[in-house]
Amino acid sequence: MWLLLMLACGGPPQAEEPRPRAPADVKRISADREAVRPDDPANPLTPALQKIYDTAPCLGPMSKVRVYRDAAAQVTALYYLGDHGQCSHPPAVYYTPDGVEREPVAMKPITDENRAMFEAIHERGRAGGTLAETLYFE
Repeated sequence: MWLLLMLACGGPPQAEEPRPRAPADVKRISADREAVRPDDPANPLTPALQKIYDTAPCLGPMSKVRVYRDAAAQVTALYYLGDHGQCSHPPAVYYTPDGVEREPVAMKPITDENRAMFEAIHERGRAGGTLAETLYFE
């Protein structure tokens, strides 16, 4: 059976090369799905994204950062969501616009008993902003 599976899949699994940890690996996926690199020095989020990329837990290809902005389009918060493929219960973390950790959010079921606590964490974390865009780490 194993041999049949190997033949059907084209051979034994190949080892993946380690992914470099550099700001050029960060992509922004815009509303029209066009990839834009934020490693441009003119992009004010590049330093914050690099800090998150260097320190965030459970970083992987499914990791993403939600950007929250106020009515004046200023960034109020960055909300990192870890890759479930890298660890079973990746925490989410709110960061300030300059990449300083603001508050972690544990991955736990929301119940009637803890709902108010989680709502307060998210309210503080967003710092008055609304979701404006989502960034994906590759």
